[in-house]
Amino acid sequence: MRIRDWKSGPAWAFTPAPSASAEAMVRAVRKEGDRALKRLVLRYDGRLPKRWRYDKAELQAAAKAIPPALRRALEHSAARIRRVAEAQKPAQRVLRDASGEIRLRFLPLDRVGVYVPGGRYPLLSTALMGIVPARVAGVGEVLVCTPAGPSGEVPLAVRAAAGIAGADALYAVGGGQAIAAIACGTRSLPRVDKIVGPGNRHVAAAKKAVRDLGLCGIDGTAGPSELLVIADASARPDWITADLLAQAEHDPDAKIALATPSAALARAVLRAVGERLKTLATRAVASRALARATVWKVRTLDEAVRLSEETAPEHLLLWCRGSRRYEARLRRFGTLFVGAYSSVAFGDYVNGPNHTLPTDGTARWASGLTVMDFLRPAAVQTVSRAGARRLGRTAALLAEAEGLVGHRDAAAIRA
Repeated sequence: MRIRDWKSGPAWAFTPAPSASAEAMVRAVRKEGDRALKRLVLRYDGRLPKRWRYDKAELQAAAKAIPPALRRALEHSAARIRRVAEAQKPAQRVLRDASGEIRLRFLPLDRVGVYVPGGRYPLLSTALMGIVPARVAGVGEVLVCTPAGPSGEVPLAVRAAAGIAGADALYAVGGGQAIAAIACGTRSLPRVDKIVGPGNRHVAAAKKAVRDLGLCGIDGTAGPSELLVIADASARPDWITADLLAQAEHDPDAKIALATPSAALARAVLRAVGERLKTLATRAVASRALARATVWKVRTLDEAVRLSEETAPEHLLLWCRGSRRYEARLRRFGTLFVGAYSSVAFGDYVNGPNHTLPTDGTARWASGLTVMDFLRPAAVQTVSRAGARRLGRTAALLAEAEGLVGHRDAAAIRA
């Protein structure tokens, strides 16, 4: 990390656009199915999994096979994620007036795919974050894709998490090839209506390709993890350091920054990061991310707010005196943590709001994964005889003004 004076602009450079090779991968799987899928798995993983599919009964059996303490932790996390998802679920509504009735329905998707990364770490928490809100939404079938481990099998803890969350099946395939397979459908993997979940830049590129080709929907194209911390002299350097290291160990491409008007805090964090890295078990990854990280020296917390709004970070931690005043002015973020005890790690695992979040500045318009990602709002319209007379005249006049005489006649004949 290095200390730099902030003048203007985002806290970090955004990730460059991925290559066009993802679209070629998707087209190959679409054309050749399993044959292309196996070829791609061998190319990127160096081996085929021992088995492609784990059914629901096997996932539930895995949940019983893990240590009880881990099972209870997964159940605790799943319950809190479910509570937040239930609060997000909209109520069906009926609007009635003299012209008729409009029913606003929220229809769950038939089949979704949840991608769970597994290249460096078995991210069982991501399985919970993707599957639980899909189940709350009422999705008909929830499938999981995740890479097999070195043994050729998916780690037991990931299978257990999928079982506890309620997945119908899990497929041992990862990377862009997994996205292509469930978007197109092959003999081994069924086609889904939408794919959700984070991944590396190759996964993000494949998700963008299947969306652009019109094969299925996606939640977004999340990139490497991001954390911006805004803090003043009241913050504890060792606790700030712990959160910075936690995000840095995700990925060597993770984006990390601290914005502070306190020179003493900036120096203390730099020292603490250097010391803590010496003993951190994941320092091989974290040190690469931190080598590009910055401590931004701002003149005031108002400047730090401006920096954050220009960055639109995935994770934002606010730790300062009078935090409520600054919180009210922060609008562009994936998720915001306020105060000394609100570690970003709580949000990654157990607080309840989803940890699949917008990155690369897309928090300017996008949100994290919610139950609404698995629902389609739809209107059912019933017009009464009296309503046809009332609405028909308006519709006919508007249609005629547009020059659409067929529309005019269809409305007028009922009026």
